[in-house]
Amino acid sequence: MKNSNDIKALFEQMMRMDIAIVGIDGDPAHSTTVKKEDTLEKIYDELIADACVGNVCSHFYDAQGNLPKLSISGRMITVPVEALRKTPYVIGAAGGEFKAPSILGAARRSSSVIVTGNFKAPVEIELPVIQRQEINLIGHMMYVREDFADAIRFLSEGKARVDGLITKTFPAAQANEAFAYIDGHTAETMKVLLSF
Repeated sequence: MKNSNDIKALFEQMMRMDIAIVGIDGDPAHSTTVKKEDTLEKIYDELIADACVGNVCSHFYDAQGNLPKLSISGRMITVPVEALRKTPYVIGAAGGEFKAPSILGAARRSSSVIVTGNFKAPVEIELPVIQRQEINLIGHMMYVREDFADAIRFLSEGKARVDGLITKTFPAAQANEAFAYIDGHTAETMKVLLSF
């Protein structure tokens, strides 16, 4: 398949990328890639033995970003590691409570990791990895008080259309039930409101 002219041309283009936007997958126990691919499920023990903390484009790596030699190495059709390494801008996206080691392992030396969103539980971060790799860890605030005031004003003046954005409304006295609903229906919930 790699000998096809179309595939060769595609791989040549990959080596000239200006920017790449990639997903950062989790450790083998939490990896969607490993769970969905039968071939990768078969090398689960290998990934654990090599202390893999994540993968980008099916390139598995350890906490320091080293790529172990796996039995599947060289047998997968994916963006070459060399292409990602020489791409000037690589934006990795990840989310979830188990992703901190995956994100730090994927981060290039002197890169920036932007933390946005909220976690229900504390997340452990290996500070020595951040120091050794000279990673900039940046916190990002999602909203400030003024944003909420503007949103309320836009809603009350009818300037913002919210049809389809509100999944369910609960009385304020049922706030606990509202949060339980969100936790139990994350895939289909956009916004849940409390009425006062």
